Amino acid sequence: MFPFFELQRNNHILFWNGIQHSRDESHPQFQELKNNWERFFKIATSPLVVVEHQRSKSYTNEEESIKNGGEVGFITFLADKITAPVKCFEPDRHYEMNHLAKLFGKEKTEYHYFARVITQWYKVVKNGSIKEYISPFLKRDQNASDWANFDFSINHMEQIHKNLFGNELNFNDKNFFFKIDDPNCEDNLLKDVVLASDIYRDKSIIEGIKTVWKNNDIFIVYGKDHEKAHRDELSGLN
Repeated sequence: MFPFFELQRNNHILFWNGIQHSRDESHPQFQELKNNWERFFKIATSPLVVVEHQRSKSYTNEEESIKNGGEVGFITFLADKITAPVKCFEPDRHYEMNHLAKLFGKEKTEYHYFARVITQWYKVVKNGSIKEYISPFLKRDQNASDWANFDFSINHMEQIHKNLFGNELNFNDKNFFFKIDDPNCEDNLLKDVVLASDIYRDKSIIEGIKTVWKNNDIFIVYGKDHEKAHRDELSGLN
């Protein structure tokens, strides 16, 4: 059973679902998520969905939505059936990147995003070339950052890795990337970057939720690691 909490504010309900990022349609969390959704829309008068990464693609069935879009694709498919709007309150990547770069420098900041995408590949995608999967994300960061004369190539990421950790980057070392994405791991040299990124993101997400909760019933689907920060802030609202 995944982390879940339910709140009410000004006659509007909020369901918060903490999921494990997955594209495995046999994962039991999807049935649990569907059960919560069915209970939610029976009592919601103005339903609105909040997700981690908004998807514009439409799917024809539940299996396809999970296989191609994970939990976001799945809940978007369910929301579309009742024409409920879907929102994403992740911060603007330009401002987030430059906020972190001021604190930790550009190399640590971009390596954090680079490593996070590799972790995502291991957790969710699990097939195809890691390098091919990474390349569009490096281009995205290049466009978002507006950093002149910074090299967003994989070769440069490999050099940054060597500068930071003193060894060659091994794309097959899954445990390393899981560790480098964990702010609670004491021997993670980038834990302060990960933590600062999480705090910045959570602040933006929570502010967005506060705004729409005034007039809507909210169904939130987010990574389970965000549960404490979101529960603490949202539970304290009048």
